[in-house]
Amino acid sequence: MQNNHVFVKDLSGKEQEEILSFILDKFSTNNKEKFKNFCNVIIEYIKTVRRSISTFCSNVDEIIDLFTKCNYDEEQIISLLTKEPSLLHSDKNDLFWRILILGKVNDTKNGGTVREFYLVQNPRILRISQDLMYARIKYLESDEGKQYLRKDQGLTARQITKITNEEFKKSYGIDKASLMRNYPFDHNAQLDVISWEENKQLLNNIFENGRTR
Repeated sequence: MQNNHVFVKDLSGKEQEEILSFILDKFSTNNKEKFKNFCNVIIEYIKTVRRSISTFCSNVDEIIDLFTKCNYDEEQIISLLTKEPSLLHSDKNDLFWRILILGKVNDTKNGGTVREFYLVQNPRILRISQDLMYARIKYLESDEGKQYLRKDQGLTARQITKITNEEFKKSYGIDKASLMRNYPFDHNAQLDVISWEENKQLLNNIFENGRTR
């Protein structure tokens, strides 16, 4: 594992050693090729966004804390960051709300909800704002929108995360501006999301783990 060094221009050898030492301290995996690829991606990320090493380390600690609380293991976190390193500088509070909201969306291919297997394979869906995901869900659950739901599928990834605003309007008869106006992600919406049956176990686990620290 110690030989998985990746050299990128604009980073000194000492800086690379510092980054890799930190990653090795935070993560472990038996898949050496996967880990080497992860290191490549992370170093390229730091180079591209010009984050300081101290900021990077802080971002990693925050993202590990968030995803661990949400029941993702180390291998899954490595996969998430390899596919979508921009998660490191995303607002962690926003990410948390998106993960909660995705508990309502069904994974029609793998079963369960998209925040389980599907999210790890397709973390790009976390780029979609919680405001838009929530508005789409509430519309499709409304009297006007529920006609578009298949009873055997419920809310799907395609409807909530894989469709453009124009496609959504064409398919479901409402534009983005109307969605956001009719279903704002305000304080009442947050209370609504917290109350969803799909989030009770996750939130209880977070509460219990936090209380025992």
